[in-house]
Amino acid sequence: MHDIPIHLRPATPDDHALIFRSWLKSYKVGGDWPRLTRGEDYFPRWKAVVAHLLDSATTLVAVDPEEPDSIFGFLCFDQRANTPPRLHYAYVLREWRRMHVFRRLMDAAGLVRDGVVATHWTYDLGSLRAAGWNLRYLPLGIMEAA
Repeated sequence: MHDIPIHLRPATPDDHALIFRSWLKSYKVGGDWPRLTRGEDYFPRWKAVVAHLLDSATTLVAVDPEEPDSIFGFLCFDQRANTPPRLHYAYVLREWRRMHVFRRLMDAAGLVRDGVVATHWTYDLGSLRAAGWNLRYLPLGIMEAA
């Protein structure tokens, strides 16, 4: 495990194709709600959710400092007054995992090991919990109603 040079920046519309593709494919395999969504309904339904979050939340991307269009990973989150920060989704491309990309995205977002609420559960978040992260799970619909 080692650090690589990374530049963190806000996501731009040019990043959205990779974000949509990565988020939807990985969530379909490892997420909690996809198994409850009929096959033909999955992509249209969850693409609308991701589009809403890209418009309403903050998405940071980790990129190669020499090639700012070369994305290593991304993190979508928000922080509202008087509530814990909400981690909507994080994804690091396979070849850049175990190089502290996720940790650096979390640090840049100000998300700490205690008190983060995850709105989309995947098996990767289960691994974080096992590593000592204090993550609570509240699906997005439940949080929006609260």
